[in-house]
Amino acid sequence: MEVSVIGNTILSSIKGNILSSITELEQLKTTNTDVATLISDYKVVVNKLDDTISRLSTFNASTFPEEIKSLNTEIDTLNGRKLDILKQYNAKKEISTKSIISDIYTEIKTHLIFITTVIGMTLGCIVASHWLITADLPIERNSFYFLFYAIFGALLFPIPVLYGVVNPPMWRAPLIPLFIRNESSPAWVNIPGISLFSYIPPTPNDLYVGKEVLRIMCIIVSGFIGVSMYFKITG
Repeated sequence: MEVSVIGNTILSSIKGNILSSITELEQLKTTNTDVATLISDYKVVVNKLDDTISRLSTFNASTFPEEIKSLNTEIDTLNGRKLDILKQYNAKKEISTKSIISDIYTEIKTHLIFITTVIGMTLGCIVASHWLITADLPIERNSFYFLFYAIFGALLFPIPVLYGVVNPPMWRAPLIPLFIRNESSPAWVNIPGISLFSYIPPTPNDLYVGKEVLRIMCIIVSGFIGVSMYFKITG
């Protein structure tokens, strides 16, 4: 049988195997540079195979086996690299007490930072805006100032939360005290949702109502902030 006939069959079969390897690697959908490099190297061999197929008429029974041997040596090296990469993705994870504890720790670490940030910003917003209710400042108490303090309290939440531990303000509104609620207030102030931002002005008799609850919450969140900062520092 002529080299051009059997050679085309052999080289086409090798090319098909390489294309299958490329597809298998592309299905990993990873940003691993080793995978991308290997795919690129496989494609170089595919080009060599196409070139060899186009030059089959120049080979004879002596030179063609040498060409196949050279290509197979290169392909075997690439296949070895592929097996090493696939081991990383196909290896079964060993389940043990240590691995379970490690997974739990990772989950707690990831979600604790997020939850602490959300709760800390909310509490910082509450503390900073409520501080303005009884603060001795020569300004008119209006919604603009309450929003101003609420925004910066949320952005700088560790500071107002720590302040809430030492000297918590009176907790009057569920969130930000934007609207005063009294006998002369419009009816919409009590609408669910809006009521989260309405408050009853304090009197000397209830000056300390809600302070201790807010202090306890600030203490708890301060502890979470400390743990979260440790996680961020240690990575």
